[in-house]
Amino acid sequence: MDRRYCAFLYRDGNICQGSNGVAFEGQPPLGVIIREGINFEGLKQLIIQKLCLGDSEEVDKIIYRMPVSLSPLLYGVLYLQNDEHVEMMMMTHNVYATVINVMELLVETRAFRFQVDLNIEEIY
Repeated sequence: MDRRYCAFLYRDGNICQGSNGVAFEGQPPLGVIIREGINFEGLKQLIIQKLCLGDSEEVDKIIYRMPVSLSPLLYGVLYLQNDEHVEMMMMTHNVYATVINVMELLVETRAFRFQVDLNIEEIY
């Protein structure tokens, strides 16, 4: 059976410093299940579906709240940009899974616009 991980998605929130290092703040997070072995594009598609992003919105950044120490418990960030970063997130989470059972991801979205060039030249 595939391993699955619980994660909280913070949409367009903020990164702040707290007593445990980095923390995310913003709207209440949405829960999502991430399957082991997911790649970067698969993670982006899962996030798009979970956040119900429209056709004119896209995922701009995915930031993992990464544990870096247990004693004391401290967090840093890992910007997910490719498959290797997603694998690093999974490996890190597996190391700390006995203490930290939920992944936290800050997802920055952006709207984009299509530009259409309507300058049509006549051909004779």
